[in-house]
Amino acid sequence: MVKRKVKEKYSKKRIEKKRNIKKYFLIVVSLSVFILLYSIFIYTISTALTQDYVKMSVEKVDYIGESSVIYLKGDCSKFSFYTTLEQGKSIEMGLYKISTKRPMTHDIIVTIFEKFGIKPYMVKITKLSGNTYFAELVLRKWFIPQVVDIRPSDAIAVAVRSGTPIYVNKKLVINVCEDFVF
Repeated sequence: MVKRKVKEKYSKKRIEKKRNIKKYFLIVVSLSVFILLYSIFIYTISTALTQDYVKMSVEKVDYIGESSVIYLKGDCSKFSFYTTLEQGKSIEMGLYKISTKRPMTHDIIVTIFEKFGIKPYMVKITKLSGNTYFAELVLRKWFIPQVVDIRPSDAIAVAVRSGTPIYVNKKLVINVCEDFVF
């Protein structure tokens, strides 16, 4: 009788253990599928958002009188635009990681993003209308990208502080490689 109860007890524990293993296996498989689908989703969004754009980085900032010129470079492309002296200095401070006693506006913006779990996903310089360039800052929290209209100089100042990639519309850049065609 005692042996029988002991066997039943162990048998119940084995069954429970097998059920737990099945549960953990299902959880792991579900998470794996979720991660795979999430990766495909992000890749699809990223590809769609950058289809007619060239990835670039800040090459340098020059100062001309009361203005700044921001120079961006890509593999076979260049792009530049004028902005205010203050914006140029802010971009340069972010580019070279120069800190101040008190945080600058663009530093505060990046800190707010970090505190609220918002990831700057990309900066896109989209078009030229008249004498004005337009840009978008693509932010992401969880799965949802949000596009914010922003001045190119502000977008780049945020990008250099947060390590966010910069993309420029192919129609706006200058091709510097002879054999390379967009």
